[in-house]
Amino acid sequence: MKNKIFAHDGLAQQETQEPWLNIIRLALPETISAMLLVFLPIAFDLYFVSSLKHTISYQALGISTNVLHLLLKTSEAISISVSTKIGFYNGAENYKMAGHFIINSLFAAIILGSLQIILILLGVNLYLSWIGASLAIVPFARSFLQIQSIAILFSFIFMSLIGFFRGIKNTFVPLCANILGVVVFLLFDYILIFGKFGAPAMGLQGSAIASVLRYLFACVFLLAYLYYSDIRKSYLKNVRIKIDSKAISQIIVFALPVMIDKSVIAVAYMWLYKLIIPLSAYALLAMEVIKNFERLVFVPVHALAQVTNTLLSNNLGEGNFGAAWQNLRRTLFAAIIVVTCLLLFLAFNAKQLVAIFDPQNLFRDEATFVLRCVSGLVILDACQVIFAAALRTFGHVYTVMATRILFFLLFYLPASLLLNLAPCIEAPYKLLMFYGFFYLTIAMIGSYFFTKVYDLLSPAYSENSPLEAPNYH
Repeated sequence: MKNKIFAHDGLAQQETQEPWLNIIRLALPETISAMLLVFLPIAFDLYFVSSLKHTISYQALGISTNVLHLLLKTSEAISISVSTKIGFYNGAENYKMAGHFIINSLFAAIILGSLQIILILLGVNLYLSWIGASLAIVPFARSFLQIQSIAILFSFIFMSLIGFFRGIKNTFVPLCANILGVVVFLLFDYILIFGKFGAPAMGLQGSAIASVLRYLFACVFLLAYLYYSDIRKSYLKNVRIKIDSKAISQIIVFALPVMIDKSVIAVAYMWLYKLIIPLSAYALLAMEVIKNFERLVFVPVHALAQVTNTLLSNNLGEGNFGAAWQNLRRTLFAAIIVVTCLLLFLAFNAKQLVAIFDPQNLFRDEATFVLRCVSGLVILDACQVIFAAALRTFGHVYTVMATRILFFLLFYLPASLLLNLAPCIEAPYKLLMFYGFFYLTIAMIGSYFFTKVYDLLSPAYSENSPLEAPNYH
């Protein structure tokens, strides 16, 4: 079988016969990309802002990162939508349709990204009031989020382009784009926060401007690569740049439920923050550090979830249910093994790692205690994410969306409210219990996803069921 990863990129190679090597080859660039996209910029932001020793800026960043994480997760939806559709066409060797969809995905990205700008501008004050931000924090957080809204628009365009490359099983170019974007971000983040090389010291707002530059440079790189590489000849040959409302609507209709279901987890974190802020003076800062270490551990899971989407969508196009089932099992096993190893390292070195982001020793003990207690529960979340990726690939986007919404509304919300009313529980233990209910909800969601995936991909089903394109409607 020809390797579609590079066959249409001027680098014709033969696909490896060892499926584990194929998964590793796809997963390694995706892991580095996920590290650059999800964890590294936020971690450096935390470190730079904590170095200012300005507690209000630190707290404003902590409150704002929840919104940014929410919007970043929603931008991933268009990448999933594009990669799933293009992966199907790539597997079926219909390269013209793949090129047609990448053109129209850019229009879809601009529409969805513009909606995010409007949402931030209209909703930022409501969010800060709802979450209970103090009057001193509000102007810092509001200005930071308003500038970040421009970066979100570029992130939607960036993710649509990334989705195209993932769909054709090319994970190297997205890696290069992420490296370029993060290098630009870290450089300007440092310069603009601290006012180096003659630039004004802008503090938190400097970080927001650095984010805009990050996604702008990455988008320019990807568009230039599409235009000047052999990919243009293979996928964009004889493809006219025109607005196809049907293709745009297909992308948006698929992306919207994914945006909603990804938003559910992010909103649950916002709700968790709202409950945690009153617990103690530094509970918010402890929570921010804990959450970002969890994101570090979760980096390979995000990568393997994308690999699941890439492999299964191409398997669909090829008409091979058996390969899809085996690829899902392998990526799930890899996610569990990698996360377990990282969690063990995190648990044994929690205090030293927390100290990096708490140089003043304000919340070190509290964060270390909670981090060690909840670290093992992240494995449950890893399984849930892999199963969700598989369901989306098969077009079951509304199943994923509805399941997450129902479990969080009917279980986690009332359980957390009851716990919040419970008296005489010390702050670290209450924070731990809030987290425990969160992961119990995740475990129930993952269990239901597993039953749906098993019905779709079990050998008995796959032998008797015809292959169909993902349902976008």
